[in-house]
Amino acid sequence: MDFSTAERETLLEACRTLDRIDNLTAAIDRDGTMIPGSKEQMILHPAIGELRQQQASYVRLVASLNLPEDVAATNEFRQKRAKAGAQGRWDRDLRAVN
Repeated sequence: MDFSTAERETLLEACRTLDRIDNLTAAIDRDGTMIPGSKEQMILHPAIGELRQQQASYVRLVASLNLPEDVAATNEFRQKRAKAGAQGRWDRDLRAVN
């Protein structure tokens, strides 16, 4: 595929966003979805909200590239796989709290 300069910048930002998503996911995997708050109460890991924002940003960036259907399908598969993994971690952490 040939990309314009603007599309290359968008693609680069999408790659950076994926890096941030990977780093946030690693932090959540390391710390768990629930962490001690300032008064030792269990709170939702702050990285979870940022992860959602980065995922939404990634979807918008990729959609703006108007990629062919087969490439878009690959991205949809990755998103579903990531969502399933996050749900599994969430369920595991909830069981640990209860």
